[in-house]
Amino acid sequence: MKKLVIALVISAFTFPLLAKENKLTSTFVDELKKSVDSNEPISLSIALSCIAPSASGRLIVTKPSYTIGESVGTYLFESGSPKSADLSWLTFEHPNDDWDSKEVSGVNFGLTMPAGQFFITIMKSGKVKAGVSSNAKSGIHEVDCVASEAK
Repeated sequence: MKKLVIALVISAFTFPLLAKENKLTSTFVDELKKSVDSNEPISLSIALSCIAPSASGRLIVTKPSYTIGESVGTYLFESGSPKSADLSWLTFEHPNDDWDSKEVSGVNFGLTMPAGQFFITIMKSGKVKAGVSSNAKSGIHEVDCVASEAK
């Protein structure tokens, strides 16, 4: 019984440490959400370094919108091939997938590029993924990325 109480106390103190938000990605998500809700233009950018170098680049968003096709932004690939992907849509992630929650935990981006789509997920926790879907093949191949200040 004593061990159980100690384990519960330790987990109560360590859980908030595990749930901490990353300052850079959290600010990015919050600013984006504020811009979408106010229908105001914004100038946001974030750099991504991915395990697959071909997925690394910089995301620039100037006009986010809940309406598909109305968002304005681009992803500039570091490799230059393809040169860029245009922002098509975005959706917000909510804790525990609770769509009724006003709290946002991350954002998903869908971008179009020649012969496919490029996807980015940026979570407030700092977890970032990028993926590609080719028009010629089924499925999405995702890789982990690290976000940093865009230069």
